[in-house]
Amino acid sequence: MKFTQARYESFIALQDKLHQNLARQRTLVAIGTHDLDTLQGPFTYEALPPEEISFVPLNQTKTMNGVELMKFYEVGSADYLCTELSALTVPTA
Repeated sequence: MKFTQARYESFIALQDKLHQNLARQRTLVAIGTHDLDTLQGPFTYEALPPEEISFVPLNQTKTMNGVELMKFYEVGSADYLCTELSALTVPTA
């Protein structure tokens, strides 16, 4: 499937609405979107203990295990929220 800029923006907006509503602000689930042309299967899903998980978060370079990942997002989410809130502009009239 090829996306135009408008379709891509619409798709991301829909994904965000799903995250905010059905996924209860990503507390139940998070949806990932990937370019399958850049990935190679086979793909598997496994339940592992947090210490055995190896993951590099989006826009990061450090590989983390599950425990580190949860600590990273616990601190990072508050920082992200503060950044997002400070970037909002409110019309004055």
